[in-house]
Amino acid sequence: MQRTAELQAIAQELREANDVKSQFLANISHEIRTPLTAILGQTDALINELYEPESLKDELRVIQRHSDHLKSLINDVLDLSKIEANRLELNISCFDIVELVNDVHAMFITQAKAKNLRLILDNQVGNEFYTKLDLIRVKQILINLCANAIKFTHAGQIIIALNKSEQGLVIIVKDTGIGMSSKQLKLIFECFSQADNSISRRFGGTGLGLSLSQQLAAMMGGYISVQSEYKKGSQFSFFLPCAEVNKSQSMIEAQSTSKENKRLAGRVLLAEDHPDNRRLISRYLRSMGLEVIAVENGEQAVEQCLKEYPDLVLLDIQMPGKTGFELLEELDGRAPEVIFITAYDEYALKAF
Repeated sequence: MQRTAELQAIAQELREANDVKSQFLANISHEIRTPLTAILGQTDALINELYEPESLKDELRVIQRHSDHLKSLINDVLDLSKIEANRLELNISCFDIVELVNDVHAMFITQAKAKNLRLILDNQVGNEFYTKLDLIRVKQILINLCANAIKFTHAGQIIIALNKSEQGLVIIVKDTGIGMSSKQLKLIFECFSQADNSISRRFGGTGLGLSLSQQLAAMMGGYISVQSEYKKGSQFSFFLPCAEVNKSQSMIEAQSTSKENKRLAGRVLLAEDHPDNRRLISRYLRSMGLEVIAVENGEQAVEQCLKEYPDLVLLDIQMPGKTGFELLEELDGRAPEVIFITAYDEYALKAF
């Protein structure tokens, strides 16, 4: 009897896990189709000249906005998969966290005004606070918390507060939104879930953001806590253990980046089979001052490399015929410098 009860409990857990993942797949399918529909519709309108010439930039910004949203969805899924496989690495740099919080506040001003919400910045740290963390990940977490606050708030205000704590800093995002019950609070940091399924139907979203944010915070030695009252609002506190560092460290890194951004000179051979990507990469390289020889397959790459003697070869790993690795062997040291380009991540490359 005990064995039967244990098996039934395991079966129930599997069913619940399967239901959660099924709901997630339904949510993310909807979330991906929404920006894709806007991108395709907007592109079709531009191709057929269904727009006013003076509004072209505004029309293009619609495509850019939905493309950015689509990219962020895909990045969230990839980030979570990397975290689960213990493969995501932090990129630590020196930066002013006060400037970062100001940037995020400015980013959401328009969205808040569109909903007649007040977006208040409460900085208790001072004019600047330089520290060493992963800037991109801190900003990613803060953007997620602010986006949720605006999404779930219909009236009132959102406060972004930056304070010092015993361990370092705490960034608080407090809203007067729909709030959550104690039961809902237990689920918000779980992967593939939201407070309840009706949330995704009413407000959209994949249920990944808070889970990902909590795991990223943990990777930096911090954590996110939440207090909420149903129909009265929520407060998310993002604790970051960090110390203030000398501003000169950030200036040195900025100068190094500035030097890297200077115009370049030289000849680059680009081997990329996809015509749109080939045109895009070529245009970007030329904007940096480089001369570009663009080819569409490996055979042409070898031929042009031996004929033109470029300073650098950019090889797409996955092309029809031979892979980039096979072409590298064929060149056998006759190219001065070879860099692979690919949409695969470093771990997927093990399949080659």
